[in-house]
Amino acid sequence: MITKLSKFAAAFAAAALLFGCSNGSAPDTPQSAKKTDSALPTGSAESSIFGRSVKYDAYSPAENLELPIPTSEITDTVQIEKRLYFLGSGGVYLLDTESGESGKLFDAQSSVLAAHGGKLYCYSLEDSTLTEYDPSTGGSNGIALSVDGADSVEELEVTDSYYLFKCRTVGEKLIETNILIYSRETMEQTLSKAAPDSGIRFYPYKGDKLFSMTMDVIFGAMHLNEYDVETGKSKNLQNLNTAYYSAAAYCPKTDTAVVFGIPNEESMKIAGDSTAPDTPCSLTEFSLSDTDSIVLNRYHIDVKQNTEFFVGVYENSVFIISSADNECRVYDFMNLPESITILGYANSEVIYGFERETGILVRIANTDSEKTALKLMAGDDDFDLFNTGSGFQNYTNAGTFVDLKTVESLRSRISKSKAAEMVVSCDGKYFGVPTVIGNYCTEENFPEDGSSFCYSLAVSEAIYCAQNIDVAEGRYDDPDGEKLYKLFKFLNDNPEGNRNKMPFGEEITLLDSNVYLMNPKSQNAGSAIRFLEYIFDVFNGDIPGIVPESSLNLQIESTENCYAEWRCRPLDLIGPIFDARNAINMEKGKMSSNELKKLAREAAAEVAMRIGE
Repeated sequence: MITKLSKFAAAFAAAALLFGCSNGSAPDTPQSAKKTDSALPTGSAESSIFGRSVKYDAYSPAENLELPIPTSEITDTVQIEKRLYFLGSGGVYLLDTESGESGKLFDAQSSVLAAHGGKLYCYSLEDSTLTEYDPSTGGSNGIALSVDGADSVEELEVTDSYYLFKCRTVGEKLIETNILIYSRETMEQTLSKAAPDSGIRFYPYKGDKLFSMTMDVIFGAMHLNEYDVETGKSKNLQNLNTAYYSAAAYCPKTDTAVVFGIPNEESMKIAGDSTAPDTPCSLTEFSLSDTDSIVLNRYHIDVKQNTEFFVGVYENSVFIISSADNECRVYDFMNLPESITILGYANSEVIYGFERETGILVRIANTDSEKTALKLMAGDDDFDLFNTGSGFQNYTNAGTFVDLKTVESLRSRISKSKAAEMVVSCDGKYFGVPTVIGNYCTEENFPEDGSSFCYSLAVSEAIYCAQNIDVAEGRYDDPDGEKLYKLFKFLNDNPEGNRNKMPFGEEITLLDSNVYLMNPKSQNAGSAIRFLEYIFDVFNGDIPGIVPESSLNLQIESTENCYAEWRCRPLDLIGPIFDARNAINMEKGKMSSNELKKLAREAAAEVAMRIGE
């Protein structure tokens, strides 16, 4: 068992994980049995996005890497540069990934193995001895160290200043997992605390910091953390945006984290994700230098179920060892696959499906709308698509999008869907591809329950906006607030709602949607268009099984009384109406007609000014 790894319970169909590389790209190319003709290169290469370049040393792993012992006998694994070390039956074993040399290195009676500063460390709880071994000289040093009160040592990590032990103590009624930390200088214990999670694993990072992984029990998502060994405190480094149990490695060359993940069915259920069995296993590189959560590289790989993993990095090569495979796989993280970059949210299941089908990597940078707008205005070409749930008028007015009507494959798709066409049409153009198109004005969203946001009140406000505002045309038809007064009076006189007295009727379909827009400066237009085609087909129901049916785009027969929400309810422009509505709610029906008229005039004047009337 490879214990410096995480355990996984999800069953997985290996065949479903292979890329269907219709473009000739083959991201999943393990080098364990035989290297391909395109041997791992050396030299300098762009290893990420946003202008970062990394030079790699001349290094290429050997062909036919053979493990010195079966993976079923491995209890711990560590890496020092080009060499992998395994703790197994009675000793420590070596695999030199450059020469292919493998074999037993020295005898050891230990349950844990660690590496730091080019040296190996083993600990024997029975002998209370920490053994330090120098592979470069073959010399060893035994250090007396008593880990008090522990029945077993589950993990050992060594940092610049400390030894960290994860220990287990078996009591009469429960099993406790504790973190014990000792000074390397004095050998005295400096910290003892209960482990926040009995399944927590640590991974070498830098200085006196370690990586750790935790799961958000509410959302089921994994977080990569920095664990300060001196203080025992953690801080979040990256949200991994996936309900995976994972193994991780730090790459100092690029200041990135390489994470292996496999779906865990139970954790996916916690996250409310019914598509867990179709979620692929992946090897993903995350930036730790950028403030945004950026996926730099990803490989989808075939693995066996109920297995454990070790992940290691040296130069451009990433090594994976699975307890079920009896092999060492090598992935090249310098020769990047064809890729596109999306700013903003993207549905992970859609991304996985697209990557499997095309072999094109989808990078994600979670930026805010202000940063996206600045990058568009600056003409940046380091991203291809951007996604936003609102504020479309800012991009349509500025012209910072590609007219998808000029792309025949997208024009034909969008034009056949009345709902999609209504959402993304502006000035005779299609500014993007919509997803999850729904009707905002439904009793499911706003039940008639007597609250201040019940159906009759919320829909009356929506109808007022739909009939009087169109930001795409810069139009506001009620600058004096006469119609707004009619809405406010209804809200004031019916604080708990009244379906029979809705001032503008209730015939409306208000289409809300996320939309993917294309950067006019995209350097990967062909691949970006393929993604837009794919995502449209998924949410149109033409590619089943990727997203739940409840997420498919709404289909409409007629556009009568139908409006696009972004055109009539832009939150940054109609804020005065919301503020006035809140003031009316606070008064609970006590405002006079004169007060309501004054409130309507002032709110309407502010909206007119914002829209530009």
